[in-house]
Order: sequence, then C-alpha cells, then structure tokens
Amino acid sequence: MTDQAPPAPPEAAPRPRPPAGRARWVRRSLVAAALLLGVVVLGVDSWGASIDEPAASVRQPKAEGSVRYFVTVQDNRSRILHRHRYYDLFVGMIVSGRRDPSYGHWVRLDWGSSERPAIKNAQWDRTGVRVAFTSGHEVFVPARRFPGH
Repeated sequence: MTDQAPPAPPEAAPRPRPPAGRARWVRRSLVAAALLLGVVVLGVDSWGASIDEPAASVRQPKAEGSVRYFVTVQDNRSRILHRHRYYDLFVGMIVSGRRDPSYGHWVRLDWGSSERPAIKNAQWDRTGVRVAFTSGHEVFVPARRFPGH
C-alpha cells in the first residue's frame, strides 16, 4: 500500500494593496514626523549652553582689596550636538584662591571671525580691565561691572 500524497495547500489569496491615497498619506505622515523630530532636536539643542572654559586665563595682580578677579574666554556650545554658538569674555572672582566660574560678568565676543579668540594680555587698573587679543581687538570692561565690586 502506498500512502496518498497530502493534499496541496490552498493557494494564498493575493493580499489586496492599500488604496493609493492611504499609502500617500502614510508616506507624508512619516516625512512630517521626521521633520518635526528634527525641529524638536535642534530646538532643544539650541536651548541652554555647554560652556568650555580653557585652562588659560589672566588673573588680576595682587590688589589692595581682598577680592581678586580673573578674565578668560568661554566657548559656548549647544548641549546635544555641541555646535559652536558664540564666545564670551568672562570676568569672574577668585574666591578662597579658586576661580568661581558661576558668577561674573560676560561680554559677548562677536567680530565675525571663526577663529577662537586668544587673550594676548590684560591690563588691570581701578577703572577696569582692558583685554587685548592676538587678533588685534581690544575690549574694556569697567570695574563697576565686576561681580562684588
């Protein structure tokens, strides 16, 4: 005796294609969602700043008062993608022998150069500090703008 061959499976019915209007709607929705996600990421990335402060800064020479100051250039970058946003000149206090980067006076440096501003020297006197940069630019910050002054 021979066994009979199992019956052939029924042919799969072809799946109906979604209507063209529905497929177009799905594609457009995905593109819109991707664009919205991109806008949200860039918006969140641009909100707030990650501050990179170089190790080099210029300290005020020993003054007659107990408060001393320092000046440095801070690189402000976006938080997520770390895109460069702008540079600040920062005048801060030296408290108990340590620089305090959380409290001070900022001056936005914007002279159209993509090169990081480098401090050449700083001249301190009772009226303020005059900071000279290697690019030839100078910035004067009056003493009344110093924190705690």
